[in-house]
Amino acid sequence: MALTPAFFHFLALLSRAANPLLMISCAGLERLSGEEQGWTNCPREAIRGDRFCAAHRDALDGAFLGLLRRGKNLHAIQILFEEAAEAMRNARRKERWHRARARRTEKRRLELATQATEAQKDVAPPEVTAAAPETS
Repeated sequence: MALTPAFFHFLALLSRAANPLLMISCAGLERLSGEEQGWTNCPREAIRGDRFCAAHRDALDGAFLGLLRRGKNLHAIQILFEEAAEAMRNARRKERWHRARARRTEKRRLELATQATEAQKDVAPPEVTAAAPETS
């Protein structure tokens, strides 16, 4: 079975954060002590430019390399990565749509403000007439 470029692209994306400035804490999970099903967020900082701390990065790399080397369940892993890559593409597409909508809304707001300003300029100011001084 041949691995597709999408699979390797997703592996590369997995090793880099979408925005390293926003990713401060590790995205990994740690098992709660004494509980079989309990998990909690990893308290360590992520490596600069990565989603995971050093321990989780090593664990993830080792797991994927081991699966690739043994060649077991490659088809299932490939499908999983392709689905995740599609979800990431959809998220980026949705984000672009929202940014474009915000730009259109801002542009429309500025157009309305400009029209209102021009309408105020077109209105002639009320004429001021000097009142005749009263004589007593």
